[in-house]
Amino acid sequence: MLKNSLRNVVLCVLVLACGSISWAGEQPPMDSHDSKPLILGVAPFMSPVALANRLEPLRQQLSKRLKQPIRLETTKNPREFTYRTTSKRYDVVLTSPTFALLALDQGYYRLMATQKEQMQGHILVMNDSPVKTLDDLANKIVGAPPERGFIGQLSRHYLKRQGLSGTRAPAMIYFHSHNDAFYALRMNNLDAAFVSNIVTQHLQEKHIPIRIVGQTQPYPGLTFLISPEIPPQQQQRIQSILLTLHKDSEGAQALDQASLPPFTAISRAQLETVRPFVADMQN
Repeated sequence: MLKNSLRNVVLCVLVLACGSISWAGEQPPMDSHDSKPLILGVAPFMSPVALANRLEPLRQQLSKRLKQPIRLETTKNPREFTYRTTSKRYDVVLTSPTFALLALDQGYYRLMATQKEQMQGHILVMNDSPVKTLDDLANKIVGAPPERGFIGQLSRHYLKRQGLSGTRAPAMIYFHSHNDAFYALRMNNLDAAFVSNIVTQHLQEKHIPIRIVGQTQPYPGLTFLISPEIPPQQQQRIQSILLTLHKDSEGAQALDQASLPPFTAISRAQLETVRPFVADMQN
């Protein structure tokens, strides 16, 4: 069952939401609007306060366009978030493509959208690093986001395919987030960091002196799911808002502040490209 398969999965996700914010063990505050709030779940990849601050402009835009209050819910640990998701507590979930595929397999949610820009794993070093090629990372130290997250899974597969396995395998350190992995690299505690291409772009925009010494093939990125219990007309409305959010200045700015690219429609066949990593999650 999906619930058993996912209890220990560390999800590397963002979710758009948050009229109020709550976590496991707390009762969410009452919403000030008259209509029922739409609940969107986000896995605890950072603190509830950090998530609320980062996503507040985006929450405002979604709530304004839907003409409905929106609430963010998160938990203090991935296990509880997984339980809430598979218990169908949330109306909408934005999650990793592997978790999305498992949820679709069991019929708990329906596929709605994904990032327009596909996700890749990038191996980064600082500009002054002696590491020039992937081969230079043999027996070195590489940091990555959570081992059970999608990019964490990619790191193991990619390095192995590049011949960095067995006696040549780097020592892997898995951090709570992409940012933590890069910070450890910048502090000279790692020889390289394995992060997503979105993180790389953010660092490049800030003119951080980094080099890319390796990258994976592209895969679907963060994926929106919606509960089948939402009326079809409302499902279509939510999807339309997500797919067009980037087309005006207010929506584009909200996405930028959340460090998210625009979203686009995705088919089940496109999502199936991450099936090999689903098997890893279940083992």
